[in-house]
Amino acid sequence: MGFDFNALLEKAKKGGKAVADKTVELTEQAKVSAKIINEKAELDGLYKELGRNVYFSARNNDEETDFENALAKIDAKIAKIAELEEKLRQLKGNKLCGMCGKNNDAEAEYCSACGNKL
Repeated sequence: MGFDFNALLEKAKKGGKAVADKTVELTEQAKVSAKIINEKAELDGLYKELGRNVYFSARNNDEETDFENALAKIDAKIAKIAELEEKLRQLKGNKLCGMCGKNNDAEAEYCSACGNKL
């Protein structure tokens, strides 16, 4: 029985492709995670801006202040974060619990938070 160099080479190619595919997958997950962190930081800034506006409006007895623009920005940012979190969940292959909304591992049969069957 001789050494089959071609079989070894083929296994090495398959292994290399699997590593490359996993690297691409993890890179995409990291990019989405970074976007989520950035969006949450921007959301915090919007909350602070709104708070500052409320304070000065109250201090100046300004009842004409329009907060709708600030509220619309916050709502848009919250929606963007939810969209990115859903994309990350899909990239990771996680299951979302229909009962409590918790992310669970792809292999899980029951929710780790509430015990609901997934």
